[in-house]
Amino acid sequence: MSRPSFICANWKMNTTLSEALDLSGELVRLVGRVRRCDIMIAPPYPYLAPISKKLQDSQLMLGAQDLYPESKGAFTGAVSGPMLKSVGVDYVLVGHSERRQIFGESLDSSHRRLVAALSSDLSP
Repeated sequence: MSRPSFICANWKMNTTLSEALDLSGELVRLVGRVRRCDIMIAPPYPYLAPISKKLQDSQLMLGAQDLYPESKGAFTGAVSGPMLKSVGVDYVLVGHSERRQIFGESLDSSHRRLVAALSSDLSP
């Protein structure tokens, strides 16, 4: 048995909350009948909780665009795996080439985030 195709839509730093909710609702409507493919959306962090509610009872899966390798602490602006799980996230992007090029992240930091994702029961 082969694994189904997987499509990830990374929204990056685009949309307002209103636009994100409209887009996610439209995606739920459009891809609701797709059966041969798993589809995950990765909206900006501030929209994860409201979009999680919008995706309930749909085929769409919710992912985050990144996570910090620590589960808690004094890390201003960082988002942890447990925080993501608590708002309904099941997937997370880790090691994105853009993060390495623009933010100077390394393979080591990607590995630490990968371990954090798996430890938080998130699929990288």
